[in-house]
Amino acid sequence: MSKKGKLKVKSRRYTFGSQILKFEKKCFDWVSAGSVVTDVDDGYEVTDTKIRHNHHIVKRIYFRRPYEYSKNFLFSLTEFLSNIVSFFRVLALNLLILAVIGAIVLMVVASDQINIGMIIGIFAGVYGGLIALSFIFAGLGYLWRKVFQLREKTDKKLVENGYVAWSDYEDDDSTQYDYA
Repeated sequence: MSKKGKLKVKSRRYTFGSQILKFEKKCFDWVSAGSVVTDVDDGYEVTDTKIRHNHHIVKRIYFRRPYEYSKNFLFSLTEFLSNIVSFFRVLALNLLILAVIGAIVLMVVASDQINIGMIIGIFAGVYGGLIALSFIFAGLGYLWRKVFQLREKTDKKLVENGYVAWSDYEDDDSTQYDYA
């Protein structure tokens, strides 16, 4: 029986949209290796009238791929650009939520002076464009992976070195790892 090769594990923080993130990574042949949701304790805030316990939630998702994964220039460049767009998409989603909250406050305070719909439209347009770019780069990554047969080259390299082919690894979310 062959042994499994060493895997590179990457993690990403996210707020919402883990399905888009999983799709992006899958197109670049990363396999989901589970996720961890952590409740981070920020301590207590004491005022004259009350004591408040502060905390926040951190969501992190993990992906794995062999260290020996075959690559070429176009695939690597596309993956790099996809990671940049993905980072800004997550950031824009957080800003979009803040923009909606700010727009609601502005509607209450100064509804006749500011066009709230335009502000929300701009943020929504930017976020929609980032989602579109995410899908375009993911599609290009999948295309380069198929055209240049990167998985097949990786499988061949792993088998030649006495390891299990990457295609034979389990592709499911049920494998949980202890990343603490």
